[in-house]
Amino acid sequence: MFHYLAETDLKHYLAICHIPQMGSKRLARLFKHFNSFDEILGSDLNTLRQLGLSESLALNILKPDYALAEQDLAWLNQSPERGILTLLDAEYPRRLKEISANPLLLYTFGRQDLLNNAQIAIVGSRNPSASGLMNTQVLTTQLSEAGFVITSGLALGIDAKAHQAALAAHGATIAVLGTGLNQIYPRRHDKLARQISENGLLVSEFPVNTPPRAENFPRRNRIISGLSLGVLVMEAALKSGSLITARYAIEQNREVFAVPGAIHNPLARGCHALIRQGAKLVENVTDITEEFSGFTQRVMPTPELSTLSIVEQQVLNLVNQALPFDYLVEQSKLSAQELTVIITQLEVQGLIQAGAIYETQCA
Repeated sequence: MFHYLAETDLKHYLAICHIPQMGSKRLARLFKHFNSFDEILGSDLNTLRQLGLSESLALNILKPDYALAEQDLAWLNQSPERGILTLLDAEYPRRLKEISANPLLLYTFGRQDLLNNAQIAIVGSRNPSASGLMNTQVLTTQLSEAGFVITSGLALGIDAKAHQAALAAHGATIAVLGTGLNQIYPRRHDKLARQISENGLLVSEFPVNTPPRAENFPRRNRIISGLSLGVLVMEAALKSGSLITARYAIEQNREVFAVPGAIHNPLARGCHALIRQGAKLVENVTDITEEFSGFTQRVMPTPELSTLSIVEQQVLNLVNQALPFDYLVEQSKLSAQELTVIITQLEVQGLIQAGAIYETQCA
């Protein structure tokens, strides 16, 4: 069994992990064959080659460059809120250990303890519709109130709304970055990232000064899904990063949920495709929480009518009369889009039955 002490071995671990060709499978071979970093560093080229490692990788292992490791340790020692987790640490997220290509390192800033809590990932379009944002607000709030940590990617649109809604609900949220923790992207989310670090957690597998690179964002999506019990896709085009996250979730044997939308909405097509492939259609928060009984930590309150606005109460009263949609538009004096957003919110809160509106023209 490999013997590891963070106090003395972390520098060696960091240096070896920064070798470009190193990955979790190659690192596992080293841990299986050797008993300590002293044995690895005291090995020879032939022994490492016999483990199936290339000559260049073997040479780098025998003479690692400690420069990046020193930078990591300097960053780590600047604040007690900063952390670096290795695959050998007991605190390394249990669910990430289950996936293939699990990250060798996790750089953290904030509440590192959240990594092993029950998480739901919420992802979606960077340019969402008004109803997409509304649905994200409502579902995130209710999932937070049910005790789930909300995990997302700090991107524009749905990701940001999920983080913000979780914070507003006094829940916990984790942002998985596609950059280093010193390089927040997009820059306009600097303030949001600070709020998350104070009330949740920022996490990345990339060295802290790694700038935005296009290839790193799809790669980080496997961590978003891997940390979570399930992935909820709010809105997504057929070609989107959200569907990449969903595919990772399927490969990792995680639950996948999708919110349906209008058939002519291009942001609904990705969700509809997922539903056709077996994702669970979500009309209200119960569609999600019933899959994870036993994981919740907080009691989700029953919606109270007193919390509704006057317009929401008016729409609720009209809907309860089983009136056609066009008649609802006429009576409420709202636009069709405004009415749809309010009806969706009432459905998500469980105050009306999903699909109860008649799609008929009024006479």
